Amino acid sequence: MNKPTYLRPVPNWTDPAERRRAVILLRDTIILGVPIDRIAEAMDEDYGTVLEFLNGRAVPSLHQLYRLKIFAKILRDDMRQAVRDTEDFFADRLLDRLLESDR
Repeated sequence: MNKPTYLRPVPNWTDPAERRRAVILLRDTIILGVPIDRIAEAMDEDYGTVLEFLNGRAVPSLHQLYRLKIFAKILRDDMRQAVRDTEDFFADRLLDRLLESDR
């Protein structure tokens, strides 16, 4: 039986490459300025354990990686909404100035 092509494959967290991608995702999230304690809360861990994940001294569990991925998706959606809100704000200001100049 063929798999539907519209479904994304579920990540194989037992694969070392998937785990490396998760650590990269974790680092990228920190680079974006998200506090480590907020990431630790999302992963249901403490601050020190997240640092051990980053340093490679500990390996996140499948559950923790799944929670991190969900957190990253929520964060991405929040950032996209913030960009849209900012664009709307500046578009409204520009429109107001154009309308004022027509008077």
